Amino acid sequence: MSDPGQSLVEPASGRATTSARGRAIISLVTVLVIAGAVVGIVLVLRGTSPTSRVARDYVKAYYSGDFVTVCELMDSRYRKRALAFVGAADCAAWAKDTRGKLNKAYTSSFGGTYDRLNADTTWKVHVTGTRSHNSTVTVALDVHGTYDRGDNARYRAIAGSKTQSVTVAVVQEKGNWRVASDTL
Repeated sequence: MSDPGQSLVEPASGRATTSARGRAIISLVTVLVIAGAVVGIVLVLRGTSPTSRVARDYVKAYYSGDFVTVCELMDSRYRKRALAFVGAADCAAWAKDTRGKLNKAYTSSFGGTYDRLNADTTWKVHVTGTRSHNSTVTVALDVHGTYDRGDNARYRAIAGSKTQSVTVAVVQEKGNWRVASDTL
């Protein structure tokens, strides 16, 4: 028979209190695990793995004309080849040379500089898939450009509103993910 002074809610043995605390801890851990899984799934679906993020940043920089960032995101071998191709000593010189050549080509083809036409274009980049092979991750992306703020009819006729599929090979170099090649 139980002691009349003993509480039904909190027995002298303390088991009910421990069980309630244990259930609360298990519930909290379960909620945190589920929330973490949901966040992880959302991040994977949105392409925010380190490899996807580097590939997307690289492509965004390329299409927005941030060639210093493009160069800095290249792995050392790819960067060395890019710098040597134009005879540049560093990423800033490579970016200046690349921009100069694009401005000249765009002015000749469209009657407007690359900088001006690109500034009038809205770029959206979406990761569409990834594939790993050995130490390389190939990231597939769709790039949608809309020439929506400019008035260059020749450029609008060619660039108007288009989607282009590109791939970027990403490798790890000294603990950081870097671009080893691209189809841009």
